[in-house]
Amino acid sequence: EAFSSWLTLTVITDRMGQATEALEARLRDTPDDMGLLAAAQNFYRGIGDQAKVYEVAERLLLLSEPSFERTTYLIEIYMRTEQYGKAMPLLMEARDSKMLEGPGPVLYRVSQAMVALGRADECDAVVADTIERFPALKLEIQLAQASHYSRVGNRDKAEGIKIAILKDNPGHAPTNNDLGYTWADRGVNLDEAHRMIDIAVKEEPGNMAYLDSMGWVLYKQGKFGEAIVWL
Repeated sequence: EAFSSWLTLTVITDRMGQATEALEARLRDTPDDMGLLAAAQNFYRGIGDQAKVYEVAERLLLLSEPSFERTTYLIEIYMRTEQYGKAMPLLMEARDSKMLEGPGPVLYRVSQAMVALGRADECDAVVADTIERFPALKLEIQLAQASHYSRVGNRDKAEGIKIAILKDNPGHAPTNNDLGYTWADRGVNLDEAHRMIDIAVKEEPGNMAYLDSMGWVLYKQGKFGEAIVWL
């Protein structure tokens, strides 16, 4: 506590170099002191050194008991600091966690990490394995797969997956909105895009993303007076 107060005082009196040197020496001597790490995190946050904030936060988390929350925070740190190799095993752990409502958001980050690691071609295998583990969430998982292909620039593959979903599930609101918005944004298939977005809006009339999509497709159709009501 005394050291923490001294750190604060050095910042106030503009002796940050001295404080940083003393802090790093203490961290080398007692790397597992959670109180010191917490003080260090506050210090680095105070001087605006975000890289050090993440570094110390990682050390604190690794010293804490394993939990879903710890895994979640570590993933966030690794993704923000582009440490994708460290993120991958934790992402797969999170994917299989029963505390998640669904694997879709995690798969989006898996895709981001795999692309960054040059392993984009492995995503289909991850998707197939995830569908096998969570068959009831197949549509959500397939949409995450489509997002992956959009990420790597394969627009045709992404749209093909969405079209295949709608062939078997024509009333699926998220896919109708996703593909409808994509086409509206490109200015293609506007009548069909309008029809699909209308399905999504009727299914979930309070969904702001769907309402925004409706305004956008109407705008792209040149129906400016109608569009303004939705946007």
